[in-house]
Amino acid sequence: MTIKTILRAFLVILFGTQIIHAEKDNSAKPLKIAILDFNRVLQESNAAIEVRKEIDGYRAQFQDEIQKIEDQLRDLEKTLQTEAQKKLSQEIESKRSDFEKRVSEVQEKTTERSSQLGKALDDAFNTIQEKIKEILIEISERDHLTMVFPKSVVILHEPDVEITQEVLTKLNTVLPKVKVVIPGISK
Repeated sequence: MTIKTILRAFLVILFGTQIIHAEKDNSAKPLKIAILDFNRVLQESNAAIEVRKEIDGYRAQFQDEIQKIEDQLRDLEKTLQTEAQKKLSQEIESKRSDFEKRVSEVQEKTTERSSQLGKALDDAFNTIQEKIKEILIEISERDHLTMVFPKSVVILHEPDVEITQEVLTKLNTVLPKVKVVIPGISK
């Protein structure tokens, strides 16, 4: 059994009898399929690599900032424990309250920054995905493709129907870098 026969059988199962009728109708557009390893493009493209590096840089910068604040809070907590042993209760309660407030502020800041980084990453990758879509439309029009399937759902295919390398090369040319924008954070 050839790959074409297996692919035709798979498509009949997937799309029903429409393919069989289309083959009998001479006026129907011929089925021309391409395969794209979308995950590979998102892993290996220059823009995606740069986005991950930039987000990692922001994340490291943020971790350093939080580490310094946590060190200050640990020192403050030790001071509070020492003063608590001396039984300066009213002062201790006030300082304990301030300490807990600062801890809460750090937790809120951590959550906010994490959310900002996640949104920036999503926005940058959405830009990359939109450019991939434009490239796919261009290739589809040029090659008269009927469908482009993600490689992750294809079991067997002829090597010549895969367009991953072409898409990756074009993406690297037209979108070598994506600006990562994180509100309130400048690097």
